Amino acid sequence: MDNNGSDLDYYRSESSESEEDSQPAPLKKLKRVPNDWEKVEVFETFESAKCKIKSERKFVYKSSTDICNGKKMYYNCAIQRCPAKMHLYLPGDNLTAILYKNGKDHDHEHTSTHGINHEINTTVDAIFAEGTQKLREMGLDPPSRKQITNRIFYINSKKGSRAVFLGQLAKLCSDNGKIPDDMDQPYIVGQQVDFDKKKFRFFMSSRKLLGMTSNTNLVQAEATYKLVWEGFPVLVIGTSDKENKFQPFGLGVASGETSEDFSVMFRFLKGENEDYMPNILLADCAEAITNGFRTAFSEGFKRSH
Repeated sequence: MDNNGSDLDYYRSESSESEEDSQPAPLKKLKRVPNDWEKVEVFETFESAKCKIKSERKFVYKSSTDICNGKKMYYNCAIQRCPAKMHLYLPGDNLTAILYKNGKDHDHEHTSTHGINHEINTTVDAIFAEGTQKLREMGLDPPSRKQITNRIFYINSKKGSRAVFLGQLAKLCSDNGKIPDDMDQPYIVGQQVDFDKKKFRFFMSSRKLLGMTSNTNLVQAEATYKLVWEGFPVLVIGTSDKENKFQPFGLGVASGETSEDFSVMFRFLKGENEDYMPNILLADCAEAITNGFRTAFSEGFKRSH
């Protein structure tokens, strides 16, 4: 019995040693390199220090620590895992702010990914201020920021190549040109695609929306760059009800913004209803819309904006 017991202990010992050998060795902890803080700059106030850090756009706030004689605010590099760090020391007995850096260089080419560079912002604001002042000197009222934004959209829309293929557009309009049974189902009311001149026009609506045209003599129209299709402005046509709420008749898109383009759009809206003859046009200052309305309907109408 004793021999058997000793043999069993031997095998248990062998098994235990083999299991210990098969286990991976624990990972060694990396030594933390202490920061060698160096005084870099002294600011008169905390606000001036904060503005300086924000304008450089290289460091982001991480945490703060209260100490017996003041406060420390720590900042990390905006790029993750970069060793460069700094902190602000705010003494408790005065308003100054002392900037310290840990002496480690950025291990990357610093590129900010947040917003517009402060210098660029300042330049743009200066150009905008100078531009509006020049307009006033010329006796012209400067446009609003909203109008400037719309103008920028318009300029950008004229640049570069279009992603529109006229063959695909013609097929899309043809496939959706059948008048549906559903009153609310949109469809292509009218379309023109000129492959030789590389121009197109199409207007979409529904039977229900077109039916509202017989209830009013007022038409509102605007080609807006707030709503675009492949860079082309969308022409919105509709009216206003008794509660001054806009009611759309349909949407149109054309490759141009000439009087002929708008005239075709209004004729699409009119369709085969020869009795439809609105006499009030509410539109912006675009003469092309006014001339297009005059061609499609009649001379005797009132225009407002």
